[in-house]
Amino acid sequence: ELGITVDPEYRGLGYARPLIAALVEQGRVLGFTHLDALVKRTNLPSLKAFLSEGFEPQTEPVIRLRKELG
Repeated sequence: ELGITVDPEYRGLGYARPLIAALVEQGRVLGFTHLDALVKRTNLPSLKAFLSEGFEPQTEPVIRLRKELG
């Protein structure tokens, strides 16, 4: 599972996407086959950031996002 938190003072400044991209790259380096992220439906900025990095919805009641690394 993948989790990130951006301090409220720095939200909306474009930090989430580079953090997600760096974690995806590190997952590849470590040989992970996929990454999962749990995002509350109400957290639209986080959902948008993960979707923009290629994660795809998987299950209910939270939206589980996965990016295949293979």
